[in-house]
Amino acid sequence: MGSKAPAVIDAVRTLVEAAVDDTVVVIDGPATVNTSKDVIWIGYDADPDGSGDAASSDQGWKGAASRARDETVNVFGAVFVSFGSTGVKAARDRAYVLLALVEDTVHGLPDLGLNPPTSGGVSSHRLIYRQAESGIQACILFTLTVQTRL
Repeated sequence: MGSKAPAVIDAVRTLVEAAVDDTVVVIDGPATVNTSKDVIWIGYDADPDGSGDAASSDQGWKGAASRARDETVNVFGAVFVSFGSTGVKAARDRAYVLLALVEDTVHGLPDLGLNPPTSGGVSSHRLIYRQAESGIQACILFTLTVQTRL
């Protein structure tokens, strides 16, 4: 059984990397980074209490006599910002700016450059705060849901 999940992760990562400026690092998968920059993970949920989910997929046959399958791919990701203070609003606002960048980038090329029919967008998100010694951290865990056909 094949899947477009790897191609979706690659396409989203490539598109987001092209859209960010030099204040943001885009990471593919669970790599850790020691940086003062903001971080966007694609294909990793970045939930410190989670299992490190990267993607999930559901498939269904298009029809009884068809060899085509419809696939719903969920790619998990996160945006992470850290402020050297307790400025919760500033951290939250910056995190949502980065989430909007991911959404706008995907909506700008809804088929992600993959074979049609393919379309997707951010389907859910969850905001997490952590107070570290270095200041407030805001992390938005998100799910990008893509409908495609194999």
